[in-house]
Amino acid sequence: MKTVVKRIRKRNGIGSLLLQHLKRISEAKGCSEIFVLTNRSNIPAMKFYNKTGGIKENKDDVMFVYHSKSRSRIRRRNGI
Repeated sequence: MKTVVKRIRKRNGIGSLLLQHLKRISEAKGCSEIFVLTNRSNIPAMKFYNKTGGIKENKDDVMFVYHSKSRSRIRRRNGI
């Protein structure tokens, strides 16, 4: 799931509230952890996740994405 707070709404506590809500939901469902992804160059996001208790466990983590065939067809059709 992708969740984004619009730039105009940032710095109003919305991101913190969303994160707290996701943590409560995940705990209620028995999940042992949740994780977020961002770019190292996204300094505001890095500061936010650090401030809200996020732990950067491994320096060398890399994310690979595999798109579904339907998404690939849509992207090709749109010239992306």
